[in-house]
Amino acid sequence: MPFCMNCGKKLPDEAQFCYQCGTPLGSVSPFGAKGNSSNNPSLIQYETMLKCPNCGSSIGRLDAACPYCGSQIAKREASSTVRKFAEELSRIEAEAVERVEKVEKEETRPTGFWSSLTTSDSALDDVVETWFEKNIERAYGSKTFERKISLINAFPIPNTVEEITEFILLAIANIDVKYGKKSKKNTARGRPGTMYYTDIKLATTWVNKLEQAYSKAKLSFPNHPTFPKIRSIYENKMRELDRL
Repeated sequence: MPFCMNCGKKLPDEAQFCYQCGTPLGSVSPFGAKGNSSNNPSLIQYETMLKCPNCGSSIGRLDAACPYCGSQIAKREASSTVRKFAEELSRIEAEAVERVEKVEKEETRPTGFWSSLTTSDSALDDVVETWFEKNIERAYGSKTFERKISLINAFPIPNTVEEITEFILLAIANIDVKYGKKSKKNTARGRPGTMYYTDIKLATTWVNKLEQAYSKAKLSFPNHPTFPKIRSIYENKMRELDRL
């Protein structure tokens, strides 16, 4: 027998919505059903979870599993604005990857001037490898980084608890620690024209946006039950980046 995700009321198996508060039911596989075992808890889909649909216990919005019955919470839908933002980032990346794969498939040894060189095979191989790497770099393109950076900078920090939380998690997942760390080395490598400029600029853009989102969360809902976990996740990442 399932429970309402919003108010925790027990409902009959055939219920499509809660008879007490009207909340539509998510897709719930009863704990211990065929294909599952006590060592493989059921997966539960949800958007905004307040109660575990399997046992009715209160759970946190960021919990990956119910702390009472062990049922795993999976496939949570991102908010529409954050989801669209993430999809656009993925599209930009997919286009760049497609260009790189095309170059890789068309890999050939340079002709003309290069084929006339009287160098050893190993020396020519080094030249070809450098040439190929530069072609890959051009295929991915600095414009890919610029498009991502522009999109991130233009994205307005959301207003709701769910959306801000989703964005913070998305930002943390996309920060490359190697390039996002606050260090003299990255400061030197992050100057325009240097090899790692675009990588460091992209990582720094994500860090700045993460800081903005966390500041808004701190101002908007400091007493919300979700906030302590958001703060913990944020502070852990900032320590990893040597920024706290």
